[in-house]
Amino acid sequence: MILLKGFLRKKKTKLYIRILSLLFVVLFLLKGFSLYTKELFDEFKYKHTSFLAFARTDQENRIKKEKGITSYRRALTFDIGLDNDIIYSPPLKINGTAVEYAEPIDTTKIVWNRLTYNDTILAFTASSCNKNLSNNQVILALDEKDYEANYKDNFINKEIIFKFNNEELKLIVNDFLDAKTFNYICISDNIYNELLPNNENYIYEINTMSYKDLTEIQNNWTELKNDFYSLEHPEKYKEVDESNKEIYLNNMVSMFNIVDIISLIIFFVLVIFVIKDLVTDEEKDILLLKEIGFNKRQSRINSLRNLFVLDGIAFLISFVICDLLTFIINSIFYINIEWMTIKSFMQISIFVFFVEVVFTMICTRENSCNKSIEC
Repeated sequence: MILLKGFLRKKKTKLYIRILSLLFVVLFLLKGFSLYTKELFDEFKYKHTSFLAFARTDQENRIKKEKGITSYRRALTFDIGLDNDIIYSPPLKINGTAVEYAEPIDTTKIVWNRLTYNDTILAFTASSCNKNLSNNQVILALDEKDYEANYKDNFINKEIIFKFNNEELKLIVNDFLDAKTFNYICISDNIYNELLPNNENYIYEINTMSYKDLTEIQNNWTELKNDFYSLEHPEKYKEVDESNKEIYLNNMVSMFNIVDIISLIIFFVLVIFVIKDLVTDEEKDILLLKEIGFNKRQSRINSLRNLFVLDGIAFLISFVICDLLTFIINSIFYINIEWMTIKSFMQISIFVFFVEVVFTMICTRENSCNKSIEC
């Protein structure tokens, strides 16, 4: 205890406590802003992205077992049906390499292609759309730009004839929903369950806990080509401002990734020099302990104890300062920065402890620290 008190009373020890505390505060706060920016980007992308899995066989067991998936729903696949007073397929023409409509779109009708995704119409249960429908009703989930809102009332209670396995299915339009990223329809649970056994396609819309989980699952499943022949994450930004915000957040994430790397490099270099100088300064005490009978093992334990106590004090001070600063920042700007994660703290702690152990082992050899350590 006397040796520890003497170590803590040194001016250089107090100086290094301040230096390490400052380094920890800066590193933790930068990490906090980096994590917060990534969280904002993740939330924004998740809000504007869906996840569709196209499989060759039934994959429900795999989906149920996959971590990160919160829910899923399987889609029936309908084909374009018959034209009528509210829906039709306008004639097309080839203009060079492009295919375009041969005449202006009739805004009093819905274009069949606006209902399709990859040339098929995806149909989900009404309950999964948070609706309750009778057997002959359908809800159209479309982007607001895919139909003329002024004629919306003209579409309600009108018939649309779909095709399922080349058979006609007549349904009455009950309502419209605003599609998130891709267009689809909602049908009654009874009709869905009746048609499901005859549906040959396995298409799933999957909801994950976050955008990060979405991309990780997609990457993990990419190689499962015998099971999943297509994995897609359609995105949709309805306004130019949303698209600009995505670019802005992506740039911010990239910038903080660079800042993270640079700050870690600077931190590691400074910590190495600080600890090297601190341990080297202990040389006189190590030699003195040797003179009074301390062996190498005892000297190492004493030096490491001093350094670990110094680390604990520096970490404690940095924690208090970071808590205070993040509270002020969050209160002023109404954000939610968390300045530290267990993973980042463990990585930094392990690095600091490793450097201290290495230099302590060197300095407690027969040769002096100044001769053993070259920087």
